Amino acid sequence: MIQLLQNNIPLSRIEFLDQLSIAAANEYSKVGLPAKPSLFLEISGNQADIGPVVRTTREIIEENGGSGFQHSSKMEERSKLWKARHELYYACKSTRPGHRTIITDVCVPISRLTDIILQMQTYFEQYNINGNLFLGTENQHG
Repeated sequence: MIQLLQNNIPLSRIEFLDQLSIAAANEYSKVGLPAKPSLFLEISGNQADIGPVVRTTREIIEENGGSGFQHSSKMEERSKLWKARHELYYACKSTRPGHRTIITDVCVPISRLTDIILQMQTYFEQYNINGNLFLGTENQHG
């Protein structure tokens, strides 16, 4: 994320979903994504002229070990993906019928995003918490 921002990629939304969250979204919202940790990005700008920015984004992601990069300028595809993200609370809740759901919210500098993800995964394991991890931000530029 830091490299994307350092390269002036105009991100309007950034979302991280762990593999359990992706699996829940697939079941609930029928999005058909690979069930692995995923990063959703929305790049602002004129979609007709966004090619160079998308190429740079793909390169940075792949240089950092990311895989499965997908891009779409089609509004219906993008809307389906973001709808699945907005339904994620209900998707995760539906995987554990009869259980209570607790949502927590933290605010960290983007430079510490990886740290909070790793720390939460450690807490889930250490305290045997059956939890999903998804987080994000909106309006980075504008």
